[in-house]
Amino acid sequence: MKRFVLSLQDLCLNRIAFAALLAPEGREWMSKCDPRRENTDQRFLRERNASFMKLLRMRFLDLMPDTLPDQFLEVIAHKSSHLVRFFEKRRLQSRGLLAEVRWRPEGTIDEGGFTRVLLRNPDCDPILRFLMAWRCFWKEDIERLWGEMPERVQKEVEEVTQCHDVFANISTWIQCVREGADRDSVWLRNEEKFYKMAFRMNAFVGLESLMQNLTPKAKKSRLRSLYSNAGAPFEVFDMYLSLSDENERPQLIKKNLFQILIQYLEWPLRQVYGDVLEWTREYITQEVFSRLLNHILCFKILRDKDVKCYLHLFTCVLDHGTHAQKEYAKKDTVHPYLHIFLTRGLFELHNVLRQTAPNSFFPISEKPEVLFQGKPVFWIS
Repeated sequence: MKRFVLSLQDLCLNRIAFAALLAPEGREWMSKCDPRRENTDQRFLRERNASFMKLLRMRFLDLMPDTLPDQFLEVIAHKSSHLVRFFEKRRLQSRGLLAEVRWRPEGTIDEGGFTRVLLRNPDCDPILRFLMAWRCFWKEDIERLWGEMPERVQKEVEEVTQCHDVFANISTWIQCVREGADRDSVWLRNEEKFYKMAFRMNAFVGLESLMQNLTPKAKKSRLRSLYSNAGAPFEVFDMYLSLSDENERPQLIKKNLFQILIQYLEWPLRQVYGDVLEWTREYITQEVFSRLLNHILCFKILRDKDVKCYLHLFTCVLDHGTHAQKEYAKKDTVHPYLHIFLTRGLFELHNVLRQTAPNSFFPISEKPEVLFQGKPVFWIS
């Protein structure tokens, strides 16, 4: 993924936001974040967040310039949701592990750095450390941790790996080791299975480990076979893109542009989105421009997910569009909700939704005038 230079202000907000989440009140707030309730309306979220926001205001916000609190609260919200998704996907409990998290500058979690810290911590559950080493496919750590385990813990690991299909190859490895097979030959013999396992687990650090001894050409071939599969995670394509030369890269970006733009929407630091749009400006067609606006509207704003933030992102996309792109979006019949939103406003769109799709979207609980502090909401005249 292309890296963008972040301002010192963004980096500081990022660090302070994580410090706030490590505070006792922040840990308690994180423990109440349930990814299965991400569509919960804003009223519930405000009630849940009240005590935490009070803490933030006392400890941090009063020390900041007037222009920063909104940005800080936005970083807090997205960093917490990023953490919740990270732990949920790995079936981990965040309690006790938050302090071990390591971050990349752009605000996403460094899984390799996080795992390194866990592996060095003797107080961490040995089964968790073993399985996290497998996610990264660090052979030396896997074999070391297995050798350090008492027989009782090894049996517990076997039971865990036999209960989940995704761990089937770990179970096979354990069986081969118990039978005294040469460990190097076990890795070589099961290499293809391990690639598929890493892909299935979305273990991108693991994919990098498995490919570390391959030539760039062989890596590209391996990644091409993975990302060409339907539903392949964006990270696999991103790894492929990083290995591509200057002549090949523009076509890859153009072909996968919508997924690239959607991926950057999930970054905890949304301030770089304008830079993303500048980077991809020459590839954005009228169709992609309209489709991106529709995605932000229908899958973010109308689902009541961080409404204020996504309204500003919607504005950011509009501001970077050409007159022709805006006119196309305004007349786009493929995305009727976007057409209504741009030409008649958010309030009118909600009236339409109440009549045509009352159960499909969560009504925004704050009036548009409140969200925009009295300023007009979008429409293109």
